Amino acid sequence: MNPTNHGTDPRESAAPLRISIAMATYNGERFLREQLGSLATQTLPPCELVATDDGSTDGTLAILEEFAQTARFPVRIYRNPARLGPAHNFLHASSLCEGDLIAFCDQDDIWMKAKLARCAAEFRDREVLLCVHDFDIMSANGRISSRRWLLTRIAGRWVIRRRSSRHLMFPGFSMVYRRRLLEPVALFGSTTLGHDYQVSVMAGLLGTVVYLPELLVLYRRHDHNTSKYSPNCGLAADRPWIDVVTSRSVERALSRSPKLLSVTSPLELREISHHIERIRKDFEMRLEIYISSSPATRMRNLIRLMAHRGYLHKFFGGLGIGVLEFFKDLIVGVLHISYYSEMSRPPADWPGKENQSEARESGNAPQHKEL
Repeated sequence: MNPTNHGTDPRESAAPLRISIAMATYNGERFLREQLGSLATQTLPPCELVATDDGSTDGTLAILEEFAQTARFPVRIYRNPARLGPAHNFLHASSLCEGDLIAFCDQDDIWMKAKLARCAAEFRDREVLLCVHDFDIMSANGRISSRRWLLTRIAGRWVIRRRSSRHLMFPGFSMVYRRRLLEPVALFGSTTLGHDYQVSVMAGLLGTVVYLPELLVLYRRHDHNTSKYSPNCGLAADRPWIDVVTSRSVERALSRSPKLLSVTSPLELREISHHIERIRKDFEMRLEIYISSSPATRMRNLIRLMAHRGYLHKFFGGLGIGVLEFFKDLIVGVLHISYYSEMSRPPADWPGKENQSEARESGNAPQHKEL
């Protein structure tokens, strides 16, 4: 089914959309009961909970089976015959879902009662492929620390139209998305990209993304998190070379054009390819700020990245790198000051090293035209 809408009326007129919850579990007994309890109190119950377990050796499966006996919606539990890892396990759970919409669900968070109802309301517009929302961070002992972005406090609900942003990435636990996104997401194949990154990218390329300022999840941070997502994880966690690798992975996925043509038109495919190429070249340009041996070249690339709106928020069509990263690129990259300089450079065996060298020799990495 085509994720884009070519009809005249973008509003949903069919029966209410059903929401499946896709939960990936692995040794999650410590917090699982609390999370399942928050699913049971949703004001809009899901049509099902699909849980795929990745080989737990604790009481995770027993807790899921106990919950299935009392839940007011179907609970289907699967045990993977071999370890898949978090990203593939989430996508595996999603592939087993039968609802029109899918909500990724971590095993250790707490959902607010209105999460599903609030997100489902946004899908009355058929152009909307993904709805994401704000959240608070909670410690292992339940202490809540507010981390709302200043921008979301000011802007409120935000609608990101197709390809109006160059680099979308949202955490999976904040997502509800249309099931039909799974077909284009499958183009990534076997990849190290996170499930949330894959869905974010494809939704931003093929349709509309809605961002809600409501705090609809308590995201629990503890010593055994699979994902260490944090909006304030510090400059040390920023790795320019990783952005280059991920953007190239997206470009490779889109090169499978015969498959992508099943969910979009040839004209739109060309537009998507140009859009991703620009993103990749901007990230390559940023990487040159760190690996070029010439201070003049490093400064020139910093200025060019500014001119390409690289440091603007993703809501405003930028790469979403951020103002803090601008100062990091200037101080750490251009001037090579502080010990973060070595940390920000790619390792000797990073994937894509040869491609970056070829781009530098041809002059394509730091010098590209607006598309």
